[in-house]
Amino acid sequence: MGAGGAAAPGGGLGGGVPAAPGSGLGGAGGGNDLMASMMAAMMGGGAGAGGAGLSGMPPGGLAALFGGGAAAAAAPVGDPQTVYATQLSALADMGFTDVAANVRALQATGGNVHAAVDRLLQGI
Repeated sequence: MGAGGAAAPGGGLGGGVPAAPGSGLGGAGGGNDLMASMMAAMMGGGAGAGGAGLSGMPPGGLAALFGGGAAAAAAPVGDPQTVYATQLSALADMGFTDVAANVRALQATGGNVHAAVDRLLQGI
């Protein structure tokens, strides 16, 4: 878009610079197709309007990336006292000395010390 909201000459990016052919930027609705494709891919809808999709996006889109998908994150494998050694040390430094309760809280929160402290204080 140029000054005052008018399209730039040649249907490009603005400032008189045309978009590269096939880039999906500017031109006859190419930008909208690109945006629709990106949004569809992020929301887990696959390729979307442009048919291209986003490479590297996991099945399930952003929900899968941030833990909102149907599958829960797998618990770490190994001895919990070894897996959560750093977190257990932090909890002990804060005065939480019941190792078994600390391990349960860390397992329930995926190793998140702040959430584990909340659970310990609430007696969960």
